[in-house]
Amino acid sequence: MLRHEDGVVYGFVFSCRNMGIYKDGSFISSGSALLSALERMRFQKERLFVTELWYVDWARDVYRVNGKEVSREEMEKPDGSEPEDAEWYTYDEADFRE
Repeated sequence: MLRHEDGVVYGFVFSCRNMGIYKDGSFISSGSALLSALERMRFQKERLFVTELWYVDWARDVYRVNGKEVSREEMEKPDGSEPEDAEWYTYDEADFRE
């Protein structure tokens, strides 16, 4: 991911298997078919901070919302919110020379 602040471009590498990014700074990551999380990004210059919003490990029956363990039933309750997808941009090497 590239981020621009005060005339500087910062690059961040994510090491999750799958990643969906939303406009509010949250993203879904997947470590396997049985492990998923929704986290939120916050930037400060070249630093990236990540906060866990929810986490699911179906294999070990571990469920968390806002850092607190919850039951599977609580985890599966819809909360009515659906984040809006972020806009994606395509760049090539020439874009960074200008």
